[in-house]
Amino acid sequence: MKKKILSLVMIVAMVLSMMAISPAVSAEADPTAVPTVKLTDAVGMKGDTVTVSLLVTAPSFNGGTFGISYDKTRLEYVPGSVKDLLGAQQAPAQENNAAVEKPGSHELNSVADFGVLLVLGNIEITTEVNNLAFLTLDFKVKDDAPLGDAFVTCVPGKTQIQVLAAGGGAWKTVNWVAGKVTVVSDGMFVPPVVPDGLEYDYDPSYGEAYVIGYSGTQKDIEIPATVEKDGTVYSVVSIEALAFQGVPLNSCVLPASVT
Repeated sequence: MKKKILSLVMIVAMVLSMMAISPAVSAEADPTAVPTVKLTDAVGMKGDTVTVSLLVTAPSFNGGTFGISYDKTRLEYVPGSVKDLLGAQQAPAQENNAAVEKPGSHELNSVADFGVLLVLGNIEITTEVNNLAFLTLDFKVKDDAPLGDAFVTCVPGKTQIQVLAAGGGAWKTVNWVAGKVTVVSDGMFVPPVVPDGLEYDYDPSYGEAYVIGYSGTQKDIEIPATVEKDGTVYSVVSIEALAFQGVPLNSCVLPASVT
């Protein structure tokens, strides 16, 4: 009799444990997080070639299609410049201005003043990512470009990623954050910025963070004194020796907390 009772207890425990993990399975099958695509900022003089990154925050996904609109009065897309996060060349972006509305937040005279690119990215990402530099593309600053900011943004309805799920993938539209290319004159001071793409290691015991890598494209950067992760603020106290290996920085401003 004791053996039967023990067996029943074990069966109940197994069932409860299966029920406990079932929400995780459901979440994987039907992710609720809305993916975000952020385009980075860049600075260039007339005639320069600048790089803009597409940073993706999403659950695991299998590539996507990205509609990119840009200020054609200041910028020219460099054909064949689309690369993935490993530096491999991707399919060339296609110029496509058909049936695209003029961005309401930008003061351009007509549809002819902005270009639209259709960009494909076909790499499968099997884990959740935050501001992953998924794709990059290059623009040339026109020789006659007016000084100031040239917008680079996503086209509504033309940017989707395929979120991985049990039994297949679901195409999802995304939230997006626009970027810009600032056209400056020769000799103009370019202030450093805290860039996207800084990578950290964290020590919760001491509340400290360490810069261990950089995947961004900006070349004049500033390291922040603090960084937040999961609601906790960490002091940035050091930079690992190889954190910027192979990165062509022009300048890097350090906070007083880094000794």
